[in-house]
Amino acid sequence: MILKTVENWIEKLRKDEEGKTLRKKELIAKLQRNFNDEMILAMELEAEAKRLPYDHLKEEVLALAQREREHAENLARLIVELGGEVDRSIEQTYTAMPDGEFTQLLKVEKELGERIREESNWAEDYGFYHHAKVLRDIDEEHHKHMENIERVIMRINAIL
Repeated sequence: MILKTVENWIEKLRKDEEGKTLRKKELIAKLQRNFNDEMILAMELEAEAKRLPYDHLKEEVLALAQREREHAENLARLIVELGGEVDRSIEQTYTAMPDGEFTQLLKVEKELGERIREESNWAEDYGFYHHAKVLRDIDEEHHKHMENIERVIMRINAIL
């Protein structure tokens, strides 16, 4: 009887380890997707900044783009901490095409923040507490960035 109980516990622990490994791989995939989207958003902001007529607006949008790149690097560090490799090919394969549509970038910023918030909750549920905190911090900045993009939109509309 005791032997059977021990065998059951060993099997349960083995399955728990397999589940943890699968969740870690899933989190790495989520982080990689977010890394790619942060880089794309940064490149789009940089491209749009070049088209702006006033230096102070360019600087503001370029500062936002730099923060998005920093988010991407934070995500890359999390991927490496989990034992994954960061696929940086998006930087060479994606070409930002400026079109003056900051409202579209605002939408992307909002959707990315919402996804990151959901994934921070997921990470916390599965015991990735440090990763969840970093994701929550990024989500908080997305809210600030949304306000900054809205302010840029209002300034551009006032100029036109």
